[in-house]
Amino acid sequence: MAPPGQLQGKVALVTGASRGIGEAIALELAREGAVLAVHSRSAGSIAATAGKLRKLGTEVLELSGLLESPGTGEWLVEQAVARFGRLDIAVNNAGINILGPLGEMPREQFLKVLEVNLLAPFEICSAALRHMKTRRSGVIVNVSSVSAKTGLPKFPGFAAYSASKYGLQGLTDVAHTEGRPHGVRVVALQPGSVRTDMLKETLPDAAEALDPAEVARVVAFICSGAGASLAGSTVEVWP
Repeated sequence: MAPPGQLQGKVALVTGASRGIGEAIALELAREGAVLAVHSRSAGSIAATAGKLRKLGTEVLELSGLLESPGTGEWLVEQAVARFGRLDIAVNNAGINILGPLGEMPREQFLKVLEVNLLAPFEICSAALRHMKTRRSGVIVNVSSVSAKTGLPKFPGFAAYSASKYGLQGLTDVAHTEGRPHGVRVVALQPGSVRTDMLKETLPDAAEALDPAEVARVVAFICSGAGASLAGSTVEVWP
């Protein structure tokens, strides 16, 4: 957990913040003093999270948009900077999973998973890096998955999801290499099973699972000064 107030005055963007891990991350960053730009697919779905953040006394910018639409990721960064004047933290949390065995999954479904889980983070990383480099400061956290951990058995039907998360790992590695000389830290977070709606839908028989708040505390630590040594790291969180 980040020391109290370690993120005081920082500006954070969190995608997929209407529920589960994303909402927990937004709330934890707010408790540590950050102001928030929070995103979800629709304006209606992000309103509840924004209300919880305001009850904590946090200034909030509500953003909505389909991450599979080209340009949405860059637009989110632009909106956060326009509202708050800068961006200190970007958390690529939003993700989807469409199950389907290889040989049966339509190309369109495979591509949609890549658009949300990889291409949108590419846009956000690109836009955030451009901004953060000029300030010589910033943290980007890409929420990956142990589905991208080499050597672990993979679940049948997870081809699109696993491919997107392996791609996100590669994106993180290069973003770290390019950002580090300019004071920008980029970290990948690989949670195991987390108690979310996605887990219920895709792995209903999962024996153990993390609480989203546990993942959120790790993200807050990564973003704080205490997590400065984690630049370029892949952080695993297990139940």
